[in-house]
Amino acid sequence: LYALVCYPVSAILWCWHRAFGAVLDPAGGLSWALAVVFLVLTLRVLLVRLALVQLRSGRALAGLQPEIRALRERHGADRAALAAAVQKLQRDRGVNPLGGCLPALAQVPVFLGLLHVLRGLTGGGSDYVFGPADVAAFGQARLFGAPLGAYLRMPAEQLVAYGVDRWQVAAVAIPLAALAALATYLTSRHAHRRTPPGDPLTRPLTLYAFPAGALLGGTVFPFPVVILLYWLANNAWTALQQPALHRHLDRAAGGSAVPGLRRRRR
Repeated sequence: LYALVCYPVSAILWCWHRAFGAVLDPAGGLSWALAVVFLVLTLRVLLVRLALVQLRSGRALAGLQPEIRALRERHGADRAALAAAVQKLQRDRGVNPLGGCLPALAQVPVFLGLLHVLRGLTGGGSDYVFGPADVAAFGQARLFGAPLGAYLRMPAEQLVAYGVDRWQVAAVAIPLAALAALATYLTSRHAHRRTPPGDPLTRPLTLYAFPAGALLGGTVFPFPVVILLYWLANNAWTALQQPALHRHLDRAAGGSAVPGLRRRRR
């Protein structure tokens, strides 16, 4: 099952590394870093249509909120009746609530596949389309002095094998995780401005929980530096893509697709 995702992901990464390795040092951190960034660009371009589906679905659901609130008042504590009424309303309006999940669901196997491929690159031998020479080049690659395969909580003996200490890895891993969290916050803040007011408890949660998850994930979990770089590039792309796609949908709809929606400064 992993092969269905890992072979295409590793093939795209291999092609970009070959391209950048032809003009840069194939064992250098820059050629591998650029290959990862352009892997993100390739995958996200392929997912643009799904991103548009997600935004259209989100706007359509936002437009139904006044009617859903009215249904809540009508049915009160009868959750079964409320759920049936909401589902009927969505069917009648042609709104699919799962449409907003498609891009995120599509990226999960890609992320897991890339994590599997990059971990394989740290193990020696061959790794999917990468041969032993590629694996050896990856093992030598450094980004600002930190090995691409190292992670913040890596056992001390493995850091010694890389020839670095934990502070050298932290000096790269923590800023990457912080920048990824910042990009996630900007995306959440933009989404917050583009949707109608909702639950005052859940909105701050969505605004700050995802960035906090990006920061903690990069510093607590065993994600190597190269995965944090992927995470940063992916989140930065999202932060830039969302406003552009919203403008595209605004032009197509002749204005905001959500009746009565006004941009908020807070």
